[in-house]
Amino acid sequence: MFNFKRKKVSARTVRRVLDRLRSGKVRGWEALEKTLSPIYGDMDFGTARLLIEAATEPFAAKIYSGSDTIGYQLLDAAGRDEQEDRIPFIEQNYAKLSANDNIQSRALRLLADIGTAKALESFWKLLKLPESKGVELHVPMVPLKAGSNWRDDAAERAPYIFPAVFDLIGHSNDLPSICDLIVKYSQEGLLDLSNYPDTMAKLNDEAERSLNASLEYDARCKELGLVEPTAEEFDEAFTAEQNLEWVLDVFRHTKFPEAEPLLNRVLAASDLRMKIFAVAAALKQEMQVSSQLLNEIAETPARRATLWQLLEECGLLEHFPESYRTQRLLAEAEMVMWIRHPFEWDAVPEMLELQAIVEVEVEGETNHYYLFTFSHSEFSEGKTCVGIAGPYPKEGPPKIGGRWTFSHFKQLEELSLRQHAATFLDRVEEGIEFEIVPVSTGGNLD
Repeated sequence: MFNFKRKKVSARTVRRVLDRLRSGKVRGWEALEKTLSPIYGDMDFGTARLLIEAATEPFAAKIYSGSDTIGYQLLDAAGRDEQEDRIPFIEQNYAKLSANDNIQSRALRLLADIGTAKALESFWKLLKLPESKGVELHVPMVPLKAGSNWRDDAAERAPYIFPAVFDLIGHSNDLPSICDLIVKYSQEGLLDLSNYPDTMAKLNDEAERSLNASLEYDARCKELGLVEPTAEEFDEAFTAEQNLEWVLDVFRHTKFPEAEPLLNRVLAASDLRMKIFAVAAALKQEMQVSSQLLNEIAETPARRATLWQLLEECGLLEHFPESYRTQRLLAEAEMVMWIRHPFEWDAVPEMLELQAIVEVEVEGETNHYYLFTFSHSEFSEGKTCVGIAGPYPKEGPPKIGGRWTFSHFKQLEELSLRQHAATFLDRVEEGIEFEIVPVSTGGNLD
């Protein structure tokens, strides 16, 4: 850990540390921490400048790629007393900071956080530089004024933010963040995309390029029989598909007839995942989407959940296939989405089976939980795990959004179904009473 105790550090000490780095006497991450930690006691503007100015030297890779924390401390120290002092400091040293995308991104975030007209002017200017191509976009929506909320502050900033954001399309590699911001403001009713036809056309062009790149990659793999593409090919294809999906998500929230040729091309492609986003966007444009395609998407639990969420967010749930519009099938989809989360298995279970429905009454409202068993040859070693999805109202239309959907990955054989259910429900309320109705013979009820 760094030593952040307050103490004065002389310029001589700073130069001695830099000399040790230059000479190569400092090796290894722990040694680097130990050597640099004294500098952070009371780093002033001059100390930070010394370190930043050394960033172009060969040893600097140890500083900038070895630790993001080091770069953050440099930037936080620069102009500590007067925030606007950081603006010229960051502008002058921005090219040097490009040695590390995370630190460069941090520099931009500091400008956004300062939030003054001068800082924001610098923010947009730096974002358009070639050095910013790979930087993750942090759009200045903060700081909030005292007593205000996100929506009030965002509404005030929107007229200034979006012309600059739109101008980044084609300049920034972080198209997903741009699209995410557009969608977020659109959902809040703070941005009417119909007022920006030129921007929609630019997004359509970006989507066309991404679709072409994705289709070319698929065709090349098919032609050459590539089983394992190179890392570079895979990254390019992944980025192209990701960018396409994000633009399609924008088209899901506004009508843009000029996007119909693009949407028809995506709907004709073989990639079913790509089609999910195109389906929602096409329905928003009031295009015809076959019931066969909608059923094909909803057939798989993970895609079923995604389709439901996409249609629900833009008020198009009437198009969700009736044959899959049951609480049992939506609970199944939600359970799979939880299991496949990157923090869990990051994979779809090979087997998933409903074991029981658990009924709970709280404050006069009756809810159902769905108790599932699931397995995967790689993650569960052939054994069966237990998970629960819910709660969902017993009465009323089916839904997704069970906030207590969860699994502790305990094996079915460890407990009875009733004991498994009690273990899960203790997370909701310890000792809560419930009824359990088995729907399978796969486990012991008691």
